[in-house]
Amino acid sequence: MPATPTYARRRIGNELRKLRRQQGLSLDMVSDAIDWNKSKLSRIETAKMPISRHDLHLIASMYSIDRDALARLEDWIRQDTGGRRWWNEYADLITSAYEEFISLEAHAAGISTAHSSLIPGLLQSEGYARAVITCGPFVPDPDTADALTEIRMKRQEIITSRAAVKVSAVITESVLHNEYGGRNVMQAQLRHLLDMTRLSNVDLRLIQHASMQGVLVGAFTILTFPDARDPNMVFIEHQGGIVSKDSDRDVKRYRRYLDHLSTAAMNQTGTRELIAKRLDES
Repeated sequence: MPATPTYARRRIGNELRKLRRQQGLSLDMVSDAIDWNKSKLSRIETAKMPISRHDLHLIASMYSIDRDALARLEDWIRQDTGGRRWWNEYADLITSAYEEFISLEAHAAGISTAHSSLIPGLLQSEGYARAVITCGPFVPDPDTADALTEIRMKRQEIITSRAAVKVSAVITESVLHNEYGGRNVMQAQLRHLLDMTRLSNVDLRLIQHASMQGVLVGAFTILTFPDARDPNMVFIEHQGGIVSKDSDRDVKRYRRYLDHLSTAAMNQTGTRELIAKRLDES
């Protein structure tokens, strides 16, 4: 099974790719010079496998890596290999793609998401999260359902921590009427949404039924990072899991899509009023 890319490993891969290209070197040229399989270097650059300190020093002279850059890369290697993260405890329950998403989400400076049929995971109440997890076609056993719900709740700590991340979300009005778990669960979820929108770092906008422009199908999330050297990423959710894309073209395309949806959506004040109205009616 391929290693799950971590935030630090992704930074290493991006930096090594940039340094190689600055020297005008191809994957073949580097691999032949140090007697590596071409796929090894490619997998390091795409964060599919870690690089050891020994291997880093092996290519450092070819890339003309100065002392400061080398020290920075070595520090990232230590971050990649040292310590356990809270999500490691659930490695036997989650896919490598989901683990990658959680790892990168935890390091993001900004999270922008759009969902057409569900409340976004970071804004879900515990009861709603459990209902969504257990009502799908792949119903887990109770213990697994508990663990998956726990994961979703732990992910939300990035919103309320001291260094809280900025979260922007767009949902459709129909989401407010999908009563997963029943009436009581949905009422609690609506109250939770109102509480979350009182946070200064949460911006929630809703596309009304009557909107002629805000056509949203499926769900996707864009992650931005505090360091300009770290490319933004988009994760697209589907019934079978989650797919990541980090090319400039893909990220820009989904960013334009999200900007279009945000323009078609109500502002936060109008969104709060509609949620409160839905709560009163439920």
